[in-house]
Amino acid sequence: MILARFFPASLRFVMVAATLSLTVITTVIHAAEPPATVEKAAAVWNGLTWPVPKGVDEPQRRSAGILYEADGDAQSAYDFQKQALLDAKWKELPGAYLSKESSSGTYRKGDYTLSLMAYGVKPGRVNVSVSSHGNVDLSTLPVPAGAKLTFAGPASTMYTTDLSPEKTADEITNRLGKLGWQAYGAVGTTRWFKQNAVRLTAFVDTAPAQGNKTAITYSAELMSADLPAPPVTINLQYADVTKAVSFDSPDSIADVLKFYQTSLEKAGWKATHDKLIKIGFRDTMIFRNAAKEMLTLELYDVDGKTRCLLKHESAAEVDAKYNREKEAATKAAGKQPTPSPKLTLKLPANAADVKVTEREIEFNTAAGQAKAAALGIAATLKTEGWKAGEQVTEAMAGTLLFSKGDQSLTIVYLDTGVLPAEVTITGSGVKLERATEK
Repeated sequence: MILARFFPASLRFVMVAATLSLTVITTVIHAAEPPATVEKAAAVWNGLTWPVPKGVDEPQRRSAGILYEADGDAQSAYDFQKQALLDAKWKELPGAYLSKESSSGTYRKGDYTLSLMAYGVKPGRVNVSVSSHGNVDLSTLPVPAGAKLTFAGPASTMYTTDLSPEKTADEITNRLGKLGWQAYGAVGTTRWFKQNAVRLTAFVDTAPAQGNKTAITYSAELMSADLPAPPVTINLQYADVTKAVSFDSPDSIADVLKFYQTSLEKAGWKATHDKLIKIGFRDTMIFRNAAKEMLTLELYDVDGKTRCLLKHESAAEVDAKYNREKEAATKAAGKQPTPSPKLTLKLPANAADVKVTEREIEFNTAAGQAKAAALGIAATLKTEGWKAGEQVTEAMAGTLLFSKGDQSLTIVYLDTGVLPAEVTITGSGVKLERATEK
């Protein structure tokens, strides 16, 4: 479930119990507006500019969400954001849960929905997150004939049907496709779809509590970057916290590249060079748009398939990276060039498909184990004098930054909890190598 990325299980949503017996496919009433684009959603709410309390360390900002740690209790932290939302004409929906340990609620403005959560992480400190679900009315999405509504909340809707999970998933995929929703990954009978910058989850599974009927749960999230993917993908993973999509494709590198050149050009992106550039073991192409944002496309062959990563950086992120590199170059000016020091990293025992260059180490680990693997490496770095910077460590995705003098290190992981997870370690000013296994 996408909400697990930002909110713990204690998040409470209002339930409206209802039972509807339908004899035909649910009639779809199209929303006044199509699923939001990044630009239209940002005009309603923008996490890049949304206020936080004074004294808060730099929050983790994306246009579709914000996450930060603050002093105090959960209810006080919640009240700060609640007032900011009310001042901006957002309406708090019924069903908010308030306590000093954990507080949560949902807000609406026009067709748009936001979730607000504050929860304690240690005495006197709380995590606060605001996440946008976009503008899709989940109650208008298609379900099979005879499906019964069992749960309706502002951020998720659930139905049950007598059809098997496989037939249910296929029917939903067909119906949504006719409404313009593009396939955006699948795990078993759970399917993801994308239209503009809204990512839709259709979680389909057997529900023992409902007499082993098939349950359909719809939920949606707004994407901070509109990242397309080919119609046919394998193990597609998207994480808004990293603004990156990755997958394997049965098509060749040339065919995947052609897809992106065509689709991104239609969306206003232009490649900065005509051909792929080899960086380490990956073929890379950079795209820029009029807003000075950047997309980095990385492609390489894995067991006869094309592995792809498409990552978005805002103009501000690109400028910040350039300024860091310029500052590092200025400090190094006039100094005799010295070889980059080596950093030997011990990987988890179950690390698989390991690829190592001087700049990057990439490996897979068992589903559900990526966060533990990243935190284990991070713990070792801290004992060796590395200073922790930005740290986003959600269950499904995370980014951990470290620095040591002029050296820097980034750990990024993606983990659906079902498919093999991916961990990538990238270094600057340091040569990476894997510790020899004994």
